[in-house]
Amino acid sequence: MLALLLIAACSSPDGRLLVEPATGPMSGYYRIHVQTDRPVDEVVLGGIRGFDVLPDGDGISFSTHGHPDPGPVELLLGVDGVFHRHPKAFEFEAATPGLEHLVSVGASIAQGVQGGVPTHHGQLHSPSRFIAMQAGSWHPIPLVVDELFPELKGSDVSAAPDCKVPSVEDHLIQAAIDVLGKLNDVERNQIGFYLGLVDPDVPPYNLAVGNSGVSTILHGPDEDDFAQLFLSKLVFDLYGDIADPVPGSQLELALSYDPDIIVCADTYGNDLLGGASLDKVHDDLVELVARFGESGAQVFLSNIPRPTLLPGSGTDEEEDLLSVEYIEALDTEAAKYDNVHVVDLSTAVEEAYADGLQVGDRVLLLEEYGGLLSTDGLHLSDVGYAYEANLFIDRINSVMGTDLERIDLAEVYDSDRHSPDALLEQGIDPNCLPY
Repeated sequence: MLALLLIAACSSPDGRLLVEPATGPMSGYYRIHVQTDRPVDEVVLGGIRGFDVLPDGDGISFSTHGHPDPGPVELLLGVDGVFHRHPKAFEFEAATPGLEHLVSVGASIAQGVQGGVPTHHGQLHSPSRFIAMQAGSWHPIPLVVDELFPELKGSDVSAAPDCKVPSVEDHLIQAAIDVLGKLNDVERNQIGFYLGLVDPDVPPYNLAVGNSGVSTILHGPDEDDFAQLFLSKLVFDLYGDIADPVPGSQLELALSYDPDIIVCADTYGNDLLGGASLDKVHDDLVELVARFGESGAQVFLSNIPRPTLLPGSGTDEEEDLLSVEYIEALDTEAAKYDNVHVVDLSTAVEEAYADGLQVGDRVLLLEEYGGLLSTDGLHLSDVGYAYEANLFIDRINSVMGTDLERIDLAEVYDSDRHSPDALLEQGIDPNCLPY
């Protein structure tokens, strides 16, 4: 497709454009303004299509997915199918050395799920996205179109004293049914998963898929698990039919990119929440860590806190006991490889649960509607994801000798759709807040 666009492109008669900013990180997902009097309807920056192209004052603005390489790139402005060239109109800044290309694998936490479903907003606030932003890494996201899935909001919470959200499982099933109606590919007479993405041609570097376990990451989704198949197709099988098996696995695709760094924010979370014994998972965990260890990447894997700390987990003390066995097993396997490192999420969550987390002039709590969790009581808020990302950043700096800045949690709070302030604006009963 892009080759055809380049053939159609013509030289611009108006010289160098005013582009603001004129430089930006390889990590992308920020707005760029272009001063032009043309009615631009399409943008290609460095060979990658821009999105959300909108009129903006004396020109247009658009969002970029970033770029895999630093340096100056060409800007193409499309008007009615004709593309006008502007050489070296923008320059991508180099990422932190050793962190140029970042890949993420895992499940719903790594994906950035919030309110029970994958969302455009949540994906842009996943742990790996925060890390990539701080490092300037190339980390394109399989970004779903806005409001593809309806997430649970403050207005869905029942009045006090119950303060309950609808069943997350029922909500996800109904959401999937609604989404299928939006993905009808009439020409191909099948479900077109590509219709659910902002740009299906951008390679996904966040390969995490909700409901995944260690086996899923290693071998691919279970053909009998509809949720895994459905969500996997939205990440890396966009043109397959709904009944077709998903080719490959997160691990295989991750390694095919030859990344500099691989992160996983929830390595075995669904196995633990499902009550799977370590014996059942152990061989796959050993193989997964070994495959990471044999790669040329620096690999950072988080352990998982005891499940009963998360009010939406539906677990009991048996899973808490299992969590200790899993933590020890991950530590043992990672220690065999110089390039595989464990991020101690478990201890950090225990501390946040006991003392709360100071964010600006507020103390956020690891409780329902307390500011660190989204409305489903299991997945994290924006601040929660940024907090986890800071743990990765601390470990990366320690291991690799980098000096990545930690994320300002107070700044993240201001646009967090699951903060107590935002929930109040959405109509939650004030008496439901744990303050």
